[in-house]
Amino acid sequence: MDERKRQVLDAIIKDYIETAEPVGSRAVAKKYDLGVSPATIRNEMSDLEDLGYIEQPHTSAGRRPSDKGYRYYVDYLMQKEELLPEETEFIKQSLCGEITELEEGMKRAVKLLSKLTNYPTIAVMPQKDNGRVEKIQLVFLNETQGIAVVLSDTGIINHSLISFPQPMNPLALSDLEYFLNSKLAGLKFEEITYAVLRDIVNKAPQHKELVAVTLDLLEKVLNTSNDEKVFTGGALDMLSQPEFQNIETCKKVLELFEHKENVVDILQPLSETNETVIAIGSELPYEGMEDYSIVVAPYGKDKKNGYIGVLGPTRMSYAKTVSLVNCIAEELSKLVDKTNIYIKEQKENE
Repeated sequence: MDERKRQVLDAIIKDYIETAEPVGSRAVAKKYDLGVSPATIRNEMSDLEDLGYIEQPHTSAGRRPSDKGYRYYVDYLMQKEELLPEETEFIKQSLCGEITELEEGMKRAVKLLSKLTNYPTIAVMPQKDNGRVEKIQLVFLNETQGIAVVLSDTGIINHSLISFPQPMNPLALSDLEYFLNSKLAGLKFEEITYAVLRDIVNKAPQHKELVAVTLDLLEKVLNTSNDEKVFTGGALDMLSQPEFQNIETCKKVLELFEHKENVVDILQPLSETNETVIAIGSELPYEGMEDYSIVVAPYGKDKKNGYIGVLGPTRMSYAKTVSLVNCIAEELSKLVDKTNIYIKEQKENE
């Protein structure tokens, strides 16, 4: 594509993102100083339409970008839009504070990203069988309560407050911790079946309180469910976008949010590169999503903890959305580290 066509396509996409209205040659000539006449722009638009980068929704109407046009824009024309310092600080402040569980941080991040973009937001924590048990820690709080912590080699932390059925002392809890690690450390999460758990309980030390604590731990933290945790927010925010004010137009997305397994099916293939991914319209692996785009970014240790993104119209402001998604993903990665530190501090204070 020559430089003039690139300039015209860039102008059409920017104008359409702003107005949601088909763009004519006169509007491009008036708003963008391309140094050529409306007639020349009209000829370039005709060529771009023949090449499949723009389309004419109605006879005598202006043009709007096609999926191919948006893809070219995202790959070759889009300039990174840096967030303002106050925007970055607002995000940092919103995701700091007393957050000691990753799930709490995910819920807060989803709500924040939806508010900042006015798009529905989706975040996923991976299945447990994506990694192995690295270590189990039992933190003594008092003789009736403790914290059970499971560390994964992918950096995932699961922890739960457990109540002891009988008074417990630190030494006995330490013995139980050693026993559990000898049985579970190194196993894939998918290998921790009910039969494995039953065998561990049967081989536990004969002290009744230790067996009870083992059962409680396995039930609360090492349950056999492999369901991925999906967090969604702002499903109705799309109604603020002019092209989606008709509820029927949004039906597919609303159905998507009702069946969260479909969210995983869509986002997981997009997140496997460990890089921010933009999928546009027909590129989405879900029927009926031709009018939508997704921006998704991974977060966490080596970007393997999960992913967060937004679902919006193909007309979304990609440059700003990418910056917002990346910033929040980066803060979620810090939150993973912060949760690790919190657990370590609890262990040191034991």
